[in-house]
Amino acid sequence: MSTFLQTAAMASSGGENLWQRALDSLRPELQAGLGIAKTHKRDILAAVLKAAEEKRELCLSKRWKYRRSNGDEVILRDVLEKIAKWVHLFKGVGDAAVQFDPTAASLPWAAVRFLLQTAVNDVQVFGAMITDLEVISRLIARYRRFELVHLRHQGEGRKELETALTSLYTEVLVHLAATVRYFHESTIGSSGLSLWISARFAVL
Repeated sequence: MSTFLQTAAMASSGGENLWQRALDSLRPELQAGLGIAKTHKRDILAAVLKAAEEKRELCLSKRWKYRRSNGDEVILRDVLEKIAKWVHLFKGVGDAAVQFDPTAASLPWAAVRFLLQTAVNDVQVFGAMITDLEVISRLIARYRRFELVHLRHQGEGRKELETALTSLYTEVLVHLAATVRYFHESTIGSSGLSLWISARFAVL
């Protein structure tokens, strides 16, 4: 086993614990929202990649573009390619525990997959959702690597780093839970919309 994979194996339980701490801190209704996204898929990362590719093909065929509030135009196919890139980066750490086991650390990826599979006909709503998912995917992937570099050993400042990461992961889960609930409801009400908007500003 390579040195990097050994490091990943040693840090794996720490990463799972931070996501578990974040999950445990959520209100019951937010935990329930994340529960909607749970899947029995054996390889959650492969499932995310498959969902991203399917939506990329849809956006390519429809030539979907999304206009941000500042007027910038975003090609949605490119956003989905970025999501796939972050999944591949995450896979690159060799974290088999997250990839194959239904731990708290795999839950954000399950939520990403669930949302990618959601049927959304309004291109502006869909664009807002997947641009959010690209940011979330980037955070999950980059900060997993951050854990492996900076939380390998006990030392001064480790507890503060763990606290900061847990706070970040909590905000990620709040955002995902609110978004899952928003799109899961058969009739979207203003309260659900407000919850999602609040979660967007909390993380993004």
